[in-house]
Amino acid sequence: MSQIPTDFAPDSTLALAFNGYQFISQGCQCHQSDVFQTRLLFEKTICLRGADAARIFYDVEKFTRQGAAPKRAQKTLFGEGGVQGLDGRAHRHRKQMLMALMSPERIEDLAKLLDEQCQAAAKQWETMERVTFFPEARTVFCRAVCAWAGVPLEAAEVAQRAQDLAAMIDSSGSNRP
Repeated sequence: MSQIPTDFAPDSTLALAFNGYQFISQGCQCHQSDVFQTRLLFEKTICLRGADAARIFYDVEKFTRQGAAPKRAQKTLFGEGGVQGLDGRAHRHRKQMLMALMSPERIEDLAKLLDEQCQAAAKQWETMERVTFFPEARTVFCRAVCAWAGVPLEAAEVAQRAQDLAAMIDSSGSNRP
């Protein structure tokens, strides 16, 4: 087994707090490895990513989900009592409900809705002097996903809902406002 690269900072807790989910990817890129060692709250911590990491993480003999996610992530991203915090039978049941939505037919439905939203947005963009793509793309994805999930949106609330969803994802796992 090769040596695990080590982050020599005395502690990386603040870096994790400010970078959230990007912390591990940034560390892996810095060390040119899918695994590295750092210190969080002055405790030795191994950070990893990739397919092998996922296999380890989903091994129910090695990890449990209950109580693992910070309250902030539970309250904003997952929801308290969400599948990400369940173990055993309760986790399998909830995950099965979600995966039932992920059939090839349902994914195709989502792709069609996304294509329709992209086509409609492109026509509108042609009439605009300037298009800022990222916020526009968030809106397109928001409309498509909400339609696919059966969540009705009034035209006046789409931009705000898209911004809220993006902020929820972008800020989860970090201490940035």
